[in-house]
Amino acid sequence: MPFRPILHVMPAALGLTLVATSLAARAAEPTPTAPVAADANGPGLTLDAALATARNKHPTLVRLRAQVKAASTRVDQLDAVLRPSVAGLVDFSVGATPPADFGDPTATVRAGVGASWTITDFGKNASQIRAGRGAVLAEDKAIEVTVRDIDQAVEEAYWNAVAQRDLVRVAQTTFESETRHREEAERFVKAGLRAPIEVARAKTQEARARTELVRAETAARLALVSLGRAMGGTVTPGAVAGSWSSVVTSEVDVDALVKDASERREEVVAQRERVRAAELAVAASERGLAPSVSADAQVGVGSVGLEEWGPSWTVGVTLNWPFYDGGRTELATATARAELETARSVVRELEVAIASEIGFAASSLASARAELEAADTAREAAQVELQLAEARWKEGLGSGIELADAQTRVALTAAERTRAELSMALAKVRLERARGR
Repeated sequence: MPFRPILHVMPAALGLTLVATSLAARAAEPTPTAPVAADANGPGLTLDAALATARNKHPTLVRLRAQVKAASTRVDQLDAVLRPSVAGLVDFSVGATPPADFGDPTATVRAGVGASWTITDFGKNASQIRAGRGAVLAEDKAIEVTVRDIDQAVEEAYWNAVAQRDLVRVAQTTFESETRHREEAERFVKAGLRAPIEVARAKTQEARARTELVRAETAARLALVSLGRAMGGTVTPGAVAGSWSSVVTSEVDVDALVKDASERREEVVAQRERVRAAELAVAASERGLAPSVSADAQVGVGSVGLEEWGPSWTVGVTLNWPFYDGGRTELATATARAELETARSVVRELEVAIASEIGFAASSLASARAELEAADTAREAAQVELQLAEARWKEGLGSGIELADAQTRVALTAAERTRAELSMALAKVRLERARGR
């Protein structure tokens, strides 16, 4: 079953909590181990390390690689069909044949070693081997598709964790600002410069900021759990080290990307290998009535009547040429040809799907870029507004409501910018996945 990421969206402090998981991770139901704390001397888990862990230890990949290995071994078994075989033989029989009397049976015993060797089947087995190896190669390429899907799930979960980490920082900054405003209000009231209601209002804002900080911290922990699940459920990272500066995007040429992806995408390559395997399967089916030549040899000792014993040997060559098998070969060939046409149709379907996927991803990237530019402008304006509000507050001209509104807008625009950065990162991940990278 192809690996597909599932993205859950739920509201959280100052913004959005995105939890990335996978069908495979859910099916496996891994039991997370204790969180892996970030290195005291380092910033946390890097994206490259997260991807490496998933590629090496994800249970879905371990299973698929084992299946491909088993399929390859089965093909090797076909290769052994034409090799010579040697076996020990013991034969005991009782019977009567002319001119012996029907009522006077004779016992015959033979013991020895026999060898057999199918010299040629005129390419029938070789065609089956080529078809089998083509199918194994296609499944091996299909694993690369799963690797790319897992990579996408890990990258999305990773950037979600980075976003939640940054939202915690926004919430922490907001809480510290509200605490400072509450302390200033208490000093102003004590000096008789403000009404006591200003302290009550400031305490309310501080409590709300504390609540938002707790929610943001919870969302950040959940994002790390989701990242661990996307990596295969073996560990839960303690922290992530990613920064938005590593998400670099530029304008894209959609037509060029579609052409490149149609050649590069692993599922297309795998499906073309399946087409090749289906062509070989048709050729193998058409040889269903092909003759085969085998050689047999036996040497040993034997006795007729269990009285006199002596050496015995036989050597022979057998030509087996089936002329009619009840139509089984014809039906098998027709089935193989239908499967070949199906495989070719899937290639065409994939090419259409890739063009649509790249077009959608490129549009999402352009939208995310515009969203980020707007978020930058809004954040800068909100910061200027807060500076002015704080100056008015300290001079006794502005009210606590004005200051609280300005602080809220700074927090909201900072969170919006984080969301815009996340949208940009996710759009880039999906475009790279659509390109087959």
